[in-house]
Amino acid sequence: MNDKLIFSDGRNLYITLESKIKSGVKWFLIVLNFLLYGLIISLFVSMDDNQKPSLLFPCLMFSGAVF
Repeated sequence: MNDKLIFSDGRNLYITLESKIKSGVKWFLIVLNFLLYGLIISLFVSMDDNQKPSLLFPCLMFSGAVF
């Protein structure tokens, strides 16, 4: 079951969500994120200098999708 906490101090509304998933799943997702970001960084570093400006936007879009 997921937990949620909603709190208001009269001016701001604070919402906290907590997902109770197994720690193995959390570690798998953390490792997957590191691998995908490492892949993007290594591909961007290994490109020729004249290709970098044209491929910067797709690399940023992929990184945003992973995030």
